[in-house]
Amino acid sequence: MKEKYALIDTWVQEAKNNDKAAKEQLINTFKPLILSVMQKYIYDTDAYEDALQDGALVVMEAVQAYDPDLGVVFPFYLKNRLFHHFVNAAKAIKKQQENERAVTGGGEDGENSLEQYPDAGPSPEKEMVRQEKNAVLEQMLAEIRAERADVIRLRYFEEKSLNEIAQILDISPCLAGVHVHRGIEALRKNKHRLQ
Repeated sequence: MKEKYALIDTWVQEAKNNDKAAKEQLINTFKPLILSVMQKYIYDTDAYEDALQDGALVVMEAVQAYDPDLGVVFPFYLKNRLFHHFVNAAKAIKKQQENERAVTGGGEDGENSLEQYPDAGPSPEKEMVRQEKNAVLEQMLAEIRAERADVIRLRYFEEKSLNEIAQILDISPCLAGVHVHRGIEALRKNKHRLQ
């Protein structure tokens, strides 16, 4: 069985001697193993690229720490190192999420909640940008048909349902939906003005 891993052992020794080609060969060879272990413990697909790079670092750390005299072939040794790395990473993420929940009021007693303190609100810069965008949006609403603008204001600014809008404007809920749809289409033609 040792003969089967002779090439890998050669790459490991060359990588220990800082052979760049051997390092790249090992990373590419064990990339499927990294992906396999990583996908079991990293659930956020946006974090896969970072996790893959972490896995490559674990390969390099394993190369430096590997001792062939222990009687374990390198692939099994590496798999164990990857397993422990990603399990510990998953535990750290879970602990961080629990801490965030406790800080934001998701805890059981809520005593440590930051939500009990009043929020200072948006910064003056953000408030100014919001006001400018609202002014542009009001101007855009003034440029579309009045009934569509009215329905959009009721639906999105006053958060009314289509049935409530229909009662207020004395139209059918279906027609209210049509006005919302066509009003949004008209606004989308000029959405570049909001950016």
